[in-house]
This record gives sequence, C-alpha cells and structure tokens, in this order.
Amino acid sequence: AQRRTADALAAPEHIVHVNDHPANTHFPRNLFITSKYTVLTFPFKNLYEQFRRVANSYFLVITAMQLVPGVSPFPIYITIFPLAVILGVTAVKEGWEDYGRHRSDARVNNALVTRLTDKGEPASTKSSAVRVGDIIAVDRDTVCSADIVVLATEHNGQNRGSPTCWVDTANLDGETRLKVRRAVPLNRFLGHPEGRAEQATPAELASLKAVVTSDPPNPWIEVFSGRLDSADPSQDFATQLSRENLILRGAVLRNTRRVWGVVV
Repeated sequence: AQRRTADALAAPEHIVHVNDHPANTHFPRNLFITSKYTVLTFPFKNLYEQFRRVANSYFLVITAMQLVPGVSPFPIYITIFPLAVILGVTAVKEGWEDYGRHRSDARVNNALVTRLTDKGEPASTKSSAVRVGDIIAVDRDTVCSADIVVLATEHNGQNRGSPTCWVDTANLDGETRLKVRRAVPLNRFLGHPEGRAEQATPAELASLKAVVTSDPPNPWIEVFSGRLDSADPSQDFATQLSRENLILRGAVLRNTRRVWGVVV
C-alpha cells in the first residue's frame, strides 16, 4: 500500500476546475467502451488475432506450402477448407459476442444522468455527455456513472442531516460490506458560517468555483488523496480530500436518497 501511494504521488497532479468547462476541455469524454472491434477493423483485427494462435499459423504455413508444385500430392483445398471453416466459425462467434458488447456499451453510455446546469437547475443528460468538472447526482440504488468527489448528500428529500452516505462496491472489488463516504465541507467556500448545519443546495453547488487537485487516475481503487482549493485567488481556502470523499464509477449508492458530486 505504501508503494502504491508513493507511485501515485510521483505521478503528475490531476487538476479539475469545478463548473468551468473551458478549463477542462483536455480531459476525455465519459465514454464506456468494452468492445474490441468496429465494422471497419473487424476483418483485419480478427484475422490477426486468430493467426496469433499457433495451430492456425501452422495450418497457414502448410497451406502456403501446398501452393508450391510438387511439394504435396494432395489438392490444396484439402488444407484450405478446414482452415477456412475454423476461421469462419471463430469469426462469427467473436463477432456475435462483440455485438453484445456494443449493445451493453450503448446502454451504459445512453443512461440518463442528472447534471446541474449553469443556472443551478437539474437536467437529464446522457452518461457519455458528462464532462470532468460537471456536478452530477447519484440516486439511491443506482450505479455511479463517473468518478465523483462528494459535495453534498440528501436524506429524506432535505439537505439537512449527516454528510455521510453508503456505497456498495461489489462491482469493483467483490466486497458486499457497505462503505461510508462523506461530503466535503463547503461552508467556507460558499461564504457560510462554519457551524451551519445545512449542506449546500443544488443552486449553491452550481455557483461553486473551486479546483480539485488529486492523484491522477490509477488502478488502485483504495488509494486517493488530494485537496479542494478556492478558485478565487483572494480566498485562501483549502480542504483535504481522501478516499472517504470519493465514489468510483460502478459503485452503487445505498441508504441515501441522493448525493451530489463533481466529476473528477
């Protein structure tokens, strides 16, 4: 774990500007792709992968030798036909499986996500249209569509109460035990007193101007650290972030009506 943390800290910082689309245009889209082929690449890529197998390469060499006059007394189709059948059946099988992946990807990418507009109004958009720096909502028993830092939680339709929520990460690490996540304290960022019990409303979140500086994306789901700084140079506000503030894509929200978070 210490080695992983050191490796993450040695990598370049991941800087996200909250509610500032022009500053985040260099980040990739929130596009989920598990398919291997496209219509154009399927014939070439599939043949390449099939001939990487030793058996197929062996039969290809034997077939090529059949083209040399006098090498084999048997007709060339005796070798070509079995090889063509094997390649054809395998191509159909892998093509059908990849078609299923395309359909699954389309369902994930076209799933509707609630995103805050510049006016602080919730609006539905496709998951693939979500961008880094956007503030999105995750509702109870739904899958989080992007990695987010939790900014506010809602219990029983209100923004009062505990800033904690619970997530199910069985899709990510196989653990069925619910994990606690906490909203980042934003009172100073929004100009509220430190002791204010209410959490930020969607309208207040839409006006939030801050910068998230954290570890870059990495394969270690238990490692995350960073800070939230005010984007106003005249305000020296900063809050430390840890993995308790992070909900990863694929996690399921439990026992909490809704959370709001910024996509990182």
